[in-house]
Amino acid sequence: MATLVRRTASRLVGNCFKNRFSERELPQLRVIETEIGFAEQANDYDRVEETPSGFPFKLEDKPGTKIVTLTRDYQGESVVVEVHMTNLVTGDKGDDIDDEESDEEEEEEHEDKPEKPKQSNDMWVTFPDDPSKDELAYEGPSFRVWDEKLRTAFHRYNEIRGIAPSMINFLHEYMINKDSKEHLLWLKTLKNFVKC
Repeated sequence: MATLVRRTASRLVGNCFKNRFSERELPQLRVIETEIGFAEQANDYDRVEETPSGFPFKLEDKPGTKIVTLTRDYQGESVVVEVHMTNLVTGDKGDDIDDEESDEEEEEEHEDKPEKPKQSNDMWVTFPDDPSKDELAYEGPSFRVWDEKLRTAFHRYNEIRGIAPSMINFLHEYMINKDSKEHLLWLKTLKNFVKC
């Protein structure tokens, strides 16, 4: 849908100053208004997440970006965490199935033999109420080849600074709400652009 709207918007740029249509004469505008209606009916675009008690970070959310920055001082050390929302929907279902199969094959390969450290790998994070694992971008040797004691020490190091599994659910919900707000803002901006 977003691709259709982008293509339509780019076609209208040339016509915007040549022709003045009434709002109801533009089928693209009706599509955008429908999308805005769907976005406003969603229950997560205007929901405010309460910061959990004991949350040690200052949350910096800049409108128009897909990043939330968490900052705090811990014993004179400045701790900065950038939170990104992963894309849960990637497009065609056929592609997703192929990706899942290749991911499973890669997992089996990793289990059978140790891998060489690479420059850009991943780190595992487990949700507190979900035993599945998510991968996060990480530069350095693969987290999977770290010694168990080193991994435990790394988790402890992060937890002492306030980066704990207990904040994952709050941040996940916050990022879903942020994504919905940003999408609605984008649709309204697009509508104003199309109306010129």
